[in-house]
Amino acid sequence: VKLYYPYLLILHEVLVNFDELQVIHQQEASFTLLSEGKSEN
Repeated sequence: VKLYYPYLLILHEVLVNFDELQVIHQQEASFTLLSEGKSEN
């Protein structure tokens, strides 16, 4: 178990960073959609 522990920590960090990147990407996408909708109106 101890051998896999550092790998699990790294995997956890990667997953957390990936989740944060996804959230940022979703926020940017929704923001561009909002700005596009406003420009159409």
